[in-house]
Amino acid sequence: MEIYEDFYQYKVKVLNNRPSVKDYKSLQNALTEYAAYTNTVLTFERLNTVDFMADFRHWLAQPHGNKKNQNKKGKTKGNLNDNTINKRFSCLKTFYSWCEIKKIYLFDKAVSSFKTPKYENDIFALSKEDIKLLQKIKTDNTNWQQVLDLFIFNCFVGLRYSDLINLSVNNYITDYRMKKAKELIYIENENKKTGIVVQIPLQKTPLKILEKYNNKLPTFSSQYFNREIKNILEHYDLFNDIVIKKKRQLKEKKDYPILRRKLISSHSCRRTFITLGIEANIPINSLMLASGHTKLQTIKKYMKLNQNKKAFLKIDLE
Repeated sequence: MEIYEDFYQYKVKVLNNRPSVKDYKSLQNALTEYAAYTNTVLTFERLNTVDFMADFRHWLAQPHGNKKNQNKKGKTKGNLNDNTINKRFSCLKTFYSWCEIKKIYLFDKAVSSFKTPKYENDIFALSKEDIKLLQKIKTDNTNWQQVLDLFIFNCFVGLRYSDLINLSVNNYITDYRMKKAKELIYIENENKKTGIVVQIPLQKTPLKILEKYNNKLPTFSSQYFNREIKNILEHYDLFNDIVIKKKRQLKEKKDYPILRRKLISSHSCRRTFITLGIEANIPINSLMLASGHTKLQTIKKYMKLNQNKKAFLKIDLE
C-alpha cells in the first residue's frame, strides 16, 4: 500500500486534479479495507494471483458487514454493481502497468488480463414537458430557486457539474459574424475531466437564466445540489412514476423498481441535453463538439431512447 500511495500521488499530478482522480482514491480505500476485512497482507505475491482477483471482485459486490458489526469508520460500503467493479479493476490494472514500467514487479498475463463483466446502463433523461414543470415551480426559498435555475440551465448546455460551477464571463462568447447576436452567444470551455474544448450554442431559455444572474450563475457543492434537487421534486411531488432500474452484480440480474425522481441528479442534465439534441436532429458531429464526447459509441446509447417507429413504415412496399 505504500507503493500504491506513490502511484496515487503520481496520478494526482498526471491528471491535474481531474474528477477521475477519485477513482484511484476509491480503489485505494477498497484495497485497504479489503485487507482489514479479510485479515490479509497485500503483498505483490498475493496480488499476482487469479484467486485474489476473483476474491476481491466478489468482496466488492458484497455489502460489507451488517448493522451490528459493520465498520462505521469504513469508507467503502460494498454492494457495487458490475460497472463500478469494472472501474475499480481498470484502475488496479493501471497500477499493475505502472509497477511494471517502474520495474517494481512483473505480473502474470492471466492476472493483468483478468476480465470483469460490464453492462450497458439505462439512461434516464427529462423531456421538454418535464422541464416545463420545473419552470412552473414558484418558491420563496432562495436556494431552491437557484438550484432549479441551475438545473434547468444545464439541461440546455449539458456540462459536467464540475465544469458548470466553474463557468465565468470569459466562457460566454459572441460570434459577431452572425446577424442576430442573441442567437450567437455560445459557451466555450475546456472540459475539466478530459481537457477537450467544447462549444455549446445557447438558446433563449439558458440565456434568460444567465441574464437573471448577471452572467454569474449560483454555485453549490455537488452533494448539496443533488440532495436539494431531490428534496424539491419530493416536496412538489414531481416525477413520481415508477421505473425499473437495471443492476447487475457478477452478471446476476438484480433490477428493482424505483421512483423516477430518485434517479434525477446533476448528471441528468447532461443526459437530457444530449437526448434533446438527438430529438432535434442536431448533427452528431455538432452534438459531440458540444458534449465533448470523442467516441460515437457513447452517443449511440442515447439514440436508443429515441427510436422513431413511424419512420420504419417508409420502407414498406405499400
